[in-house]
Amino acid sequence: MGLVTFIVVFNLGNIVSLVGKVYLRYRSRLLEKMGNDSNEDWRKRRYQFGEYHPNVERKESEWVIFGYQIRRGLRWKRG
Repeated sequence: MGLVTFIVVFNLGNIVSLVGKVYLRYRSRLLEKMGNDSNEDWRKRRYQFGEYHPNVERKESEWVIFGYQIRRGLRWKRG
């Protein structure tokens, strides 16, 4: 168990980098879909995000993207 802990700790930077890349790829695709949504409010909201800059304060929360994903899922489930 101790060896596993050391491996994780010493590779934490790589793990965080990988997770960040996966998130950015997912986020980009979802923002593209948001920009092409039939609802004008979502299309407008998409352009408030622009490019991802983690150290820049923004007006919209990243939780809006999560909310959009939930909405898409519910819309897809309804048909």
